[in-house]
Amino acid sequence: MSENEKKTTRKPDRRLLFGGLFLLLLGLGWTGMQVYDVMTWERASAKVTSVDTVDSGSGSNRSRTYRPRLEFKDHTGRLRRVSPAYTSGQFNFDRGERIPIIYRREDPTHFRITTFTSYWIWPVVAVAFGGLIVVLTIRSRSGDEKHGAQKSSP
Repeated sequence: MSENEKKTTRKPDRRLLFGGLFLLLLGLGWTGMQVYDVMTWERASAKVTSVDTVDSGSGSNRSRTYRPRLEFKDHTGRLRRVSPAYTSGQFNFDRGERIPIIYRREDPTHFRITTFTSYWIWPVVAVAFGGLIVVLTIRSRSGDEKHGAQKSSP
């Protein structure tokens, strides 16, 4: 293999490696922020009082998302009624269901639903895919170097 061929075959590997590292670091940072919030915000169990359904799109592009209305008692014992600012397909809860949330002590209306699929799934996916890309890219490069060394020896 000529020197030019080696350079052109390594560029995509390098880009893939940097892309995987970026995704891995993004996921780790995101996970760190989520863990920090869970450790420093107040925890509560919120009761789903109703769920608004939002249909959008048409035909094959039609989608349905949900916005639950919740109530919980904050750290002072005051009953709070809240609803997320956004809708999600993952918020399809049953009326009366209790779900875990965290909220800011100084502003209990600022909260996050902390079920696995709504809070943890994307940081975990970013770490998993980023790590997988990095590992496979490094293994691929080390395998190429081993095969290159075997080919050059008699």
